[in-house]
Amino acid sequence: QLLLWKLPPVLTFHLKRFHQFGYTLRKIAHHVSFPFDLDVTSFCSSDSKSEIECDSEGRVRYSLYGVVEHSGSLRSGHYTAYVKVRANPSQLRFASHLPGGENSTRLQQQ
Repeated sequence: QLLLWKLPPVLTFHLKRFHQFGYTLRKIAHHVSFPFDLDVTSFCSSDSKSEIECDSEGRVRYSLYGVVEHSGSLRSGHYTAYVKVRANPSQLRFASHLPGGENSTRLQQQ
């Protein structure tokens, strides 16, 4: 069993979204669901829990901060970043010139 001994302040996951068949490479286009809060307590060694900052319940949790998404094919496409903004709302303005769906809110810092 693999246990984490020391955790970083920011935990980053990179999901492989390609599948290789011999010399053929394909993009995996299935939707990936992920939680907004990730509890990694069960992956921490008992020795490390004394050194790691736990919440009030003694759990080690990470909150989702951002997601980078690729749209397009293997040969071309675009990357879009979605990041949680922790700034004063008065310092933000809507970027109406950016393309996006009805359900997405895109902001730019002034």
